[in-house]
Amino acid sequence: MFEDDFILRTVRQIAELAARLLGLVEQGETEGVDDELDRAYGTLFGAKADLVRRLDPATVAHLCRSPEQMQAVIDLCRVEAALRDSEGEEAEAERLRARAEALEHVRSG
Repeated sequence: MFEDDFILRTVRQIAELAARLLGLVEQGETEGVDDELDRAYGTLFGAKADLVRRLDPATVAHLCRSPEQMQAVIDLCRVEAALRDSEGEEAEAERLRARAEALEHVRSG
């Protein structure tokens, strides 16, 4: 029970962070956003954070402990897509948007 509460609280904090980061990117304030994304993934997945960013959506869903954690990954992926878009990396931004959509599709089952 305590662990579940901790996970949900952490996931909610990540969701709030993702919203804040997206706002910063939309305002053109992108300095430090990459570092914040790295920390957020690290908070959600620990040592597996880098791996999660490369895994297929079904495997990511399997690693997530709750639908809320999966939603946090989707939110972070969308923030990263917006960041790459703002940096002129259209192909990477499109890949990340497609990944977010694929993750959403897996989450909604």
